[in-house]
Amino acid sequence: MVEHSRAPRADAARNRAQLLDAARALFAERGLDVSVGEIAKAAGVGNGTAFRHFPSKEALLNAVVEQRMGQMLEQLRASAAIEDPWDAFEDLCVEAVRAYIEDNGYMEAVKRDCAHSASIAERHGEMAEVVEGVLARAQAAGVIRPDVVIDDIPGILMAAAHGGAVPEADGGGPNAWRRILALLLDGVRIGPRSEALPERR
Repeated sequence: MVEHSRAPRADAARNRAQLLDAARALFAERGLDVSVGEIAKAAGVGNGTAFRHFPSKEALLNAVVEQRMGQMLEQLRASAAIEDPWDAFEDLCVEAVRAYIEDNGYMEAVKRDCAHSASIAERHGEMAEVVEGVLARAQAAGVIRPDVVIDDIPGILMAAAHGGAVPEADGGGPNAWRRILALLLDGVRIGPRSEALPERR
């Protein structure tokens, strides 16, 4: 009796995990226009199973974004733990931009502001708190200009991420985002600038 009651729960957890993995992979590769049917097929489950776990595409997107934000929060906290205040801020920015450009779906969700839930709002607040702490520590150490505010940071990150999406024919390259981010960070830094800008390729 106990084993019969556990099996469905294990199957359900596995199906949900497979749906989230498939959704994240497809959203990252192709953006948000992927259908729930395509996601279910990639996950190896039927459409009915997909809709039992996520009654709408929006619910599935919310779950994917919340999961991605949780992973990003862990990375932000790892950056915040770096001892040198400037290195902590720079690492935080690099990892945040990398997350944007490697995940088209997440970047599109952020741009469209199309993922909403109480848990996402809470996660967003936690992320902002970490970034604010790193910024405040760098300003207290005198390595970032004092008039930079927390609301400036998303603009810096998105500008670098968008710059990294420029086609090579128009002057882009796989490392273009690093070069643009270095230029942007030099604009907020007090003291020595980058010794040499990263190459675009």
